[in-house]
Amino acid sequence: MNTLLRLVLLAVLVTPAAGCATNTRNDFDPSADFSKFQTYGFLGGKEIENTGLLENSLVRQRIETLISRQLGARGLRPVTLEQGPDLQVFYWVGVKEKQQVTTTPRYGYGAGYRYDPYWSGRWAPVYDDVVVTDYREGTLIIDLL
Repeated sequence: MNTLLRLVLLAVLVTPAAGCATNTRNDFDPSADFSKFQTYGFLGGKEIENTGLLENSLVRQRIETLISRQLGARGLRPVTLEQGPDLQVFYWVGVKEKQQVTTTPRYGYGAGYRYDPYWSGRWAPVYDDVVVTDYREGTLIIDLL
């Protein structure tokens, strides 16, 4: 078996702590024997795009606390890199500005509506309600080596 394992664990490590996460994926070596791992140490983190997110020590601390809780729940304990951990943890973070546009047709008898016998024989909308939502999409990738 490979002694160096690269594990990208989004669903396993992130889902319990990210209540608003809607899209999680994981990838790992199915032949890896996880029972042999007992310790871990942090190598650090890197930003996917240079946004300054990891310059905030509170963000780094929260990410490492999240990862430590999940690894601790699986029986692993933290050690320093000098002590030679079984797993070395490196994480990647990123944030993108996103926008979602939703349109909803309006029906009724008031101004702005017309009866259209060719459109299912009912009152057809002359315009739609448009809702634009701006949001930030975050990415956390965790490599266990």
